[in-house]
Amino acid sequence: MVDITVGILAPRAETREALRTLAEATGMASVQLEVPEYCVLRGDRPSRRFVEANPDVIVVDMHRPQAALQALQVLNWALPQTWLFVTSTISDPQLIIDAVRAGAREFLHMPSGDALGKALRRYAEERDRSKQDRVSSQVYCVTSAKGGSGTTSVAINLAAVLSQLPSTRVALIDLNSPIGDAAAYLSLKPQYTFADAVAAASRLDPVLLENFMTSANGIGVLPAPREFLPNSRPPVEAVGRILEVAANVFRYIVVDLPPSLDKEHFALVSEMSTSIVVVLTPDLAALWRTSRLLTFLEETGARDKVRLLVNRTRKSDEISDAEMEKALKQQIYWKLPNSHSASVASNNSGKPVASLNHSELARSYKEFTYRLTCTQMPDKRRGIFGLFSSGS
Repeated sequence: MVDITVGILAPRAETREALRTLAEATGMASVQLEVPEYCVLRGDRPSRRFVEANPDVIVVDMHRPQAALQALQVLNWALPQTWLFVTSTISDPQLIIDAVRAGAREFLHMPSGDALGKALRRYAEERDRSKQDRVSSQVYCVTSAKGGSGTTSVAINLAAVLSQLPSTRVALIDLNSPIGDAAAYLSLKPQYTFADAVAAASRLDPVLLENFMTSANGIGVLPAPREFLPNSRPPVEAVGRILEVAANVFRYIVVDLPPSLDKEHFALVSEMSTSIVVVLTPDLAALWRTSRLLTFLEETGARDKVRLLVNRTRKSDEISDAEMEKALKQQIYWKLPNSHSASVASNNSGKPVASLNHSELARSYKEFTYRLTCTQMPDKRRGIFGLFSSGS
């Protein structure tokens, strides 16, 4: 038996009685409270009763549609984790759309025990899946202190290699603001972006999140906003909610994390991360900026998660590995070789280097990913590839 606590909001006594009978007859739910008054304000008496009870599901009767829609908005704000069901004798498409926009997860037309039972089972399945998947999910942030270091390319290729593992779901979330490059690099024309997920954060669930994503090369991509909106920062709570929901769906989550975010955003994402890949190029400007970024990460308590990746390396680089490690007080975790031709081919095709060809750069991306995520390299020639690897 599944024990789901249910609250009922319906102005008519006969409706409350019918809904209580239907809910308890499913054998999955117990009715925790019944409220006859619609919530009209945050913190009013009806909403306080629901907050205090904190039920898993609230069934709202649409007897008075406009008042019910307002109540949905209040409850959605006050109890973002609670699933809101609506029931109505009116089969109006616009009413259904308005209810969903207000926060409803299920619209039950003249509910029967069977319809309500199916809706409760969907809730129970989602709750169980969330508990199971959250334990095994891993979040990898890719960031850099200097623009043009190749952060987005590293994030895309990390996700691409992981997507080739069997039975694995991978998400790529572009947090760059006001404009990100992940969609452009993958030749995507997304219908939705990260901004849509932020707007729906209070009612976000795995199904809605995946609807906002665009599939590319086996990766679920949540692109950065399309519009140039300077000085726009999503609420920290919304970012946390998006990552939390993603962890219920995807085994691996790769975040393209710009250093321009506020300290609170950066600290939150860093805290939720398994590892933070800091990308730099072997030049003095990058070293100076990276040193400051590492100091910031140390202040947020995330320094031990840092994996230093040096991009576009050549044998002729003037700054040695030892000099970089001494300046940054951090060991180099991996080095990617410079390969202009492979990068150009990738950009022109809209496909990641790691899945496009067998260049030295592609091999290095794969070896880096397997090491970072502690996954086994599927190719039996691992030792041969190791000869070409530039990791330390």
